[in-house]
Amino acid sequence: KLKTIEESFAESDLVRCHRKYIVNINKVEQMSRQKDGSFSLDLGMNRIEPIPVSKTYEEGFLARFNSR
Repeated sequence: KLKTIEESFAESDLVRCHRKYIVNINKVEQMSRQKDGSFSLDLGMNRIEPIPVSKTYEEGFLARFNSR
């Protein structure tokens, strides 16, 4: 389960951004706001689509992103 991974790596650079995604905060090249007000993450890899940041994890993710 991602919850287990999230808890195991709580002190690392891995951050939960969505119920389906955990990302390495250091690999995020760009964060952009979508038309609906949500955010998406670009990892700078052509084969990986932008990763959404859900409202549930937005506050915690933004705090970690802005403090890196």
